[in-house]
Amino acid sequence: MILQELLEQAKSLALAQNIPETDFWFLISYYLHLSRSEIILSRQRILTDREREIIENAFSRLEKGEPPQYITGTAYFYGLDLKVNPAVLIPRPETERLVELTIERLKGTERILDIGTGSGAIAIALKHNLPSLNVSATEISFSALETAKKNAEIYGADIHFYLSDCFPPVKQNYEVLISNPPYISKAEFATLNSRIKDKEPVIALQGGEDGLDFYRKLLSESSEYLSENGFLALEHSDTQKEAIMNLARKEGWTKIEPLKDLTDKDRYLFIYR
Repeated sequence: MILQELLEQAKSLALAQNIPETDFWFLISYYLHLSRSEIILSRQRILTDREREIIENAFSRLEKGEPPQYITGTAYFYGLDLKVNPAVLIPRPETERLVELTIERLKGTERILDIGTGSGAIAIALKHNLPSLNVSATEISFSALETAKKNAEIYGADIHFYLSDCFPPVKQNYEVLISNPPYISKAEFATLNSRIKDKEPVIALQGGEDGLDFYRKLLSESSEYLSENGFLALEHSDTQKEAIMNLARKEGWTKIEPLKDLTDKDRYLFIYR
């Protein structure tokens, strides 16, 4: 089999199974160690029997609803290759933008707490790009926290990890509290694609009846952990901006900066003490 035939197979399966063709390309790229442009230029490459077997097995898992990142055990985030598994949420491009916007607002020596770190994506990306930051991270799932620790070790990122719901057990102050919390409502969760709903951790997705439980907790308790002039950096769904801003105002937060993602959807709130 040549690579061109595998690409044609991927296209056919994508159409038949209603799976993004990019997911198949992700697998091909990973297992053949080729970039997208290299795949295009290598269409006549002859695959070994072992390569074909591995990739077709991965295709089969993809057809059964398994996310490609869990199949390979790898997700790409802000220039990092992170280890992922079903205990952690797969990092999304929208969260890369949250990191980027946060970095733009930092001097580089701040104390930062990543709340609900999952794979460690946000915390590690911040520390990797600004090594002088003092970064801590919390996570309620032991399995997720172990994954985050392994990812931090791979990148030599000195991060203080805590097994905790929201805030660390030892109270301290931070210049920045950052989080991509679970924000999907109960009703919305029921309508999610099964590849998300059935494969990714519910605890990292569902945010209570209206999806706002985590924001209520953050907005009511964060001021105790923020230094003077510190801020919250939050990701949210594209329909939650006004509701979260109203919650923030009720808790006494007065300076709120809403920002959009790269598709021009409301996605982030920077809330200042």
